[in-house]
Amino acid sequence: MFRSFFSNYLWEEKRVYSKAEAWLDLIRRANYKDQPEYIKYINSYIKYGEVYAPIRSLSKWWGWNISKVHRFLEKLKKHKMIRRSGSIIHLINYKNYNSKKGK
Repeated sequence: MFRSFFSNYLWEEKRVYSKAEAWLDLIRRANYKDQPEYIKYINSYIKYGEVYAPIRSLSKWWGWNISKVHRFLEKLKKHKMIRRSGSIIHLINYKNYNSKKGK
């Protein structure tokens, strides 16, 4: 899916996200290349397929309470869709969602 989809007014409307929308949001926020990112007063390196996403930010973005965010991320971990290290979420098999060939 082209990233321009996420700047459409339909995506930007305020709402409570479904689980599918939350997953899409993680995919869209994931870095498509390794790059430095300014995080909490220090420069950090967020790699390809990773998202810097504190739980409170996810809660705000998705309109969910914090425990629902935790449960969702645990479910993604259980299904081997993500790995977490603090506020860094690594999307496993991100290349399958970010192929330039549309695979």
